[in-house]
Amino acid sequence: MAAHKRRTQRQTKKRSCADVGLRFRPDRRELLHALESLYTDQLKPTSRTLRRRIGEHASGLTMEQLYGAPDGGFQNLPNIDLAHLQSLCRSCSCIQVQMEEGGDWSAVFNDRPQVSVDIYNPKDPFSAGFWQSASKYFDGLSASNMFLPGNRYACAQALDGRKLEFLFNYTLGQVCHMVEIAISRRKLLGYCNDAIVPYSHSLLMKKEQCAEKQRRFTPAGSVASDAVGACQASPVLPPATLEVARHYLREILQANTVVPLSNIKRIFRTHYQIELSETLLGHSRLSDLLQDVRFQDLCTVQLQQNGYVVIAQNGLQEAPMLNGGQDFSCVAEKVPRLELAALLPMPVPSADVLPVPLPSPALPQSPQVESWSTWQSSFQNEATTFHHQQQQQPLVTGNSFEPQSWPQHSRDECVGLFVAPTQEEEAASVAGQVTISLSLATPLPSPGVPTSATRRGWFEKPW
Repeated sequence: MAAHKRRTQRQTKKRSCADVGLRFRPDRRELLHALESLYTDQLKPTSRTLRRRIGEHASGLTMEQLYGAPDGGFQNLPNIDLAHLQSLCRSCSCIQVQMEEGGDWSAVFNDRPQVSVDIYNPKDPFSAGFWQSASKYFDGLSASNMFLPGNRYACAQALDGRKLEFLFNYTLGQVCHMVEIAISRRKLLGYCNDAIVPYSHSLLMKKEQCAEKQRRFTPAGSVASDAVGACQASPVLPPATLEVARHYLREILQANTVVPLSNIKRIFRTHYQIELSETLLGHSRLSDLLQDVRFQDLCTVQLQQNGYVVIAQNGLQEAPMLNGGQDFSCVAEKVPRLELAALLPMPVPSADVLPVPLPSPALPQSPQVESWSTWQSSFQNEATTFHHQQQQQPLVTGNSFEPQSWPQHSRDECVGLFVAPTQEEEAASVAGQVTISLSLATPLPSPGVPTSATRRGWFEKPW
């Protein structure tokens, strides 16, 4: 009974971690269970994959519930404490922690060999009959079930949950490899916004159609898209010709020899006010354009741990001047030498940083404050007399409290600050108006802390 209660409490904690984003700390049993399942699926137990698998088990949902949404979305998983997970792996004698490239790490069992599938291996291990069955299935998907999660791992989980016949004897790692080849080489799948869809509905197919016509591609829904939502002949920013694209790319690589591929088009737009369109230059992918023979003397494209990067060729010289017949003014104004650090987005300030305090109000804008009515002098006299009477009376304790007589004023009267009048102000009061000078040399100081923590003469009757 007690064990069932502890399991129920832990399941409740896991669900709350997924709902509010708290960090969940797995125990040794949950770690070994997740690591064993990754070995069964032939997936390399890197920190990211191990963290995801523990989150899947901790969610309490099936894989169909997690990754089977019709729109290609998937459920949020509990946020696993990565530092605690690594410490837990190191504390287990049967697990060895290995460091990977890019600061990542993996956890493997000491007593068994690691057998995992390299999902990015370009070699195709699947038979022709397998691809025929896969092509028939993907081409026959309708609009209601063609959307798959945009992550390769999540897409493989969604396909595995559909219990497809041609995937029956394959592990999850092999299905992940199939998804990668179907996207990158076979052109059976492609991306549409944040989902993976059959290639006939993907943006890549529309980009290839524009590349064949050497026209610029604009995604559907943007301001500059045409009626079809695919090709655009009159973009907002002027398109870069081949000569201009080579000139600016040389400048970018002279400033930084290694640039993420995803930043290239953004630098063209923000720094040069020009659009680099790969479809206009005859390619459906930017990576294919930069690997074209026309750019081989400038750069190469390589896949690294954090994605594709553009690397400058060795001995890249200063950019030559453009041909005299090239109209360069219509593309962009002459720009200074490129500094990529200035093009990166500004960091978001931390929530712990305190705001700048507001300035002191200092002196009033007017040195004279008027509208002190004549009733105030009599009121201040009554208040002063009452205060002296209270100081002479003993402290009221117990039940000996008796209501005291308070100065009575109408509800429309206000209580003002008593300031001793000067001779000039006393003379002015004869005329029916009191004027108080506030021409101070410095701003008023803070009242600070009261001189005593004990106060006498406090009564329940409000002013």
